[in-house]
Amino acid sequence: MVSTMGFLASLGHSKFFHIIGLPLNALLTPQRRGAILNPMDFENEEAETFGLGKISEMTMKNRYDLLTCVECGRCTEVCPANLSGKSLDPKTIITKARDFAFSVQEQGKDDGDFWEDSPLYQANELDACTTCGACMEECPANIEHVNIIMEAKRYKTLTLGEIPPSAADTINKIKNNGNPWGISQDDRFKWAEGLDIPLIEQGKKVDYLYYVGCAGSYDAANQKVVQDTVMLLKKAGVQFAVLGKTEKCNGDPIRRFGDEYSFFEVAIENIANLNQYQFDKVVTHCPHCLHTIGKEYAQFEDGQFETIHHTELLSELIEAGKLTPQKEINEKLTFHDPCYLGRHHGEYNAPRKILNAIKGIEIKEMEANKDKALCCGMGGGNMWYELPEGEHIAKNRLRQIGDKKVEKLATGCSYCMINFNSTKAQVNETENIEVEDVASILAKSMD
Repeated sequence: MVSTMGFLASLGHSKFFHIIGLPLNALLTPQRRGAILNPMDFENEEAETFGLGKISEMTMKNRYDLLTCVECGRCTEVCPANLSGKSLDPKTIITKARDFAFSVQEQGKDDGDFWEDSPLYQANELDACTTCGACMEECPANIEHVNIIMEAKRYKTLTLGEIPPSAADTINKIKNNGNPWGISQDDRFKWAEGLDIPLIEQGKKVDYLYYVGCAGSYDAANQKVVQDTVMLLKKAGVQFAVLGKTEKCNGDPIRRFGDEYSFFEVAIENIANLNQYQFDKVVTHCPHCLHTIGKEYAQFEDGQFETIHHTELLSELIEAGKLTPQKEINEKLTFHDPCYLGRHHGEYNAPRKILNAIKGIEIKEMEANKDKALCCGMGGGNMWYELPEGEHIAKNRLRQIGDKKVEKLATGCSYCMINFNSTKAQVNETENIEVEDVASILAKSMD
């Protein structure tokens, strides 16, 4: 450990390191980085702690991240939490760890504890991260800030037992009731009353399993999105089915809180449930469901499921001629790119293709769009707790929306829908704006 730290430290202090380090760090960085968290080995009997607590627990990628930072500050300039007055500063997340590692090496120590005596990170710093990935998208050195933040957050939650009370309550509700609101599982399929929605059956294969999600099942605005989506799927002749009352939360909030063990339990149960049935793809309208089921369940045995976002499927159906918008909708709108659909999934075109296929729609793009879009603020578990500092993260995005002077905000995310609807009145320019999912706008254009 000493020799490794000494080698890296000597390189890090060299003015020539960035010439070597930046290309190497680029090679170590996956193409779609940051949102996928590494699984933990809970069967390791030698593990004394979980999460990132010491320098020795950093991966080689983590260490390159510390050493390749050029301190340009571009990550902090685009951080939605920092822009709203929160304690989080992505640049100092990296530089504090780097400087600490250097000081430990210079003192001739074998290792250094981030949390001993004076903790390197404060709870509000870590909890403010929405895991939007804007910092990593902007970083010229391919640094994975989110990975380091989340590993430290895991340590805070699992090893220190420090977690916001409302987050702990949300975890219990998901484990006991199958959803973060704690509503009865018997109510999960009420959105489908009177709609003749097919339930998936063992031994009967379908093309798509529609994973409705918790917001789609319980939140009124998102229930409307689900109802419009199933209407469109039926109209296009798509063979699909839903889980109904057996569907449960995918566990995304739990993992973002840092409680990897509880996420493991939830994921294993859901994977077993999904594997009872035969389907080609899972379709979701929540990008967080899309990401968790499609990319994070794949880390577990038998957890490989091909997933598609509802805007991707609807766009394909329009292109194939199975859905043809007929009615003209004369509206000026702007589209908000959800972080987990855009930066973490790479899909920017499908929602816009749908909107452009509808007569009368005029899209007025925000300057911060696609991979530059500003997060609404609900990722990283922030949907379920509120930090006592700064202003609501959504307000900066709402100001950008208000600048476009449009009648409607279109989106494709359950969290964004809830957040913008509950916050829009706090910004004068968006007080009367209508927030609507792309699927609902498309549904209005059909005969």
